[in-house]
Amino acid sequence: MRGIKGVEQHHQTNIIFPVFPIFAGMTNRILRCRFRLKKLFFNFLILFSFISVVLSAQPFVIDSGSNVTHSPGNDLFPKWSPDGKKLLYQSDRNGNRDIFIYDIQTGSSYQLTSSLSDEQHPVWFDKGRKVVFDSDRNGLEKLYVLDTATKKIKLLFNRDIQGREASFGNNDNLVFFSGFDEHEKKWEIYSYEFYYRNLNKLYGNAEACFSPAVSPKGDRILFLITEKGEIKSRLVMINWYGNVLNLFDDFDFLDPAFGPDGNMIYFVSKKDNPQGEVYSMHKNGSHLERLTDDEYVVCCPQISPDGSKIALSVKIGEIYDIYIAPLEEY
Repeated sequence: MRGIKGVEQHHQTNIIFPVFPIFAGMTNRILRCRFRLKKLFFNFLILFSFISVVLSAQPFVIDSGSNVTHSPGNDLFPKWSPDGKKLLYQSDRNGNRDIFIYDIQTGSSYQLTSSLSDEQHPVWFDKGRKVVFDSDRNGLEKLYVLDTATKKIKLLFNRDIQGREASFGNNDNLVFFSGFDEHEKKWEIYSYEFYYRNLNKLYGNAEACFSPAVSPKGDRILFLITEKGEIKSRLVMINWYGNVLNLFDDFDFLDPAFGPDGNMIYFVSKKDNPQGEVYSMHKNGSHLERLTDDEYVVCCPQISPDGSKIALSVKIGEIYDIYIAPLEEY
């Protein structure tokens, strides 16, 4: 009221002045309203982003994927080709374990090996032109290489050591594998360098070492270890010199694999479900996420080269089939 009286007293000489406080008040109210609207809109964006993250992090359902093998046998250990157009896997549909290739474009599988021995744990080699697997065809488990064009098979390297579960990074000159130490009588982690023909033991400080998986750059190797009397398998990460970078033992691990950029690790665990579920985490152990939520037994997860799909073996009834499911939400 004091201000209004002052304006009335100086009406003749200050007629323009009452207008400014009125507009100033309106302007302040408009600015406050705009600020509140901006704040409301900003909060809405945060809420929308949070909802999107929560929804996108929901585990996918196996039934949302597609069964790509439909065979009467167990189809296991799928591996994406470097171009993402094929899947390599093993199957016992004919009695013993043989190597097959599933062509995603044609939707059909064809057989690569056929013998009375088991051929298993296939991986791509030489930019997809060859396949490496292990077999007991000569009485001992050895690593073999098959040329996909000629179908010729030979030993991957000629050393007096049993080997299985080969794994390559982007460098085909170096292979990592589980090798049997005849002196210690246990399976350990080895590397073999083809140019200099160097065979090196990288890790053997456990009762058993198995399931090696190499990062795309070849600078990190994952594998599982068990100790005598233990049921739980722990996950170890080493560099290519054999130095331990990390030991993950919070819960049991199975079938570890790197993602295409080498930063994420994918694996199966029974921590939340005795049937096993697929999980992912950062290579430092953070950002643990559960990716599946089903009653099915699952194993052998592998991420496509572009990171958009996951291939895994799923037990339907009494046998394992290979499924492919989208991973865009992750």
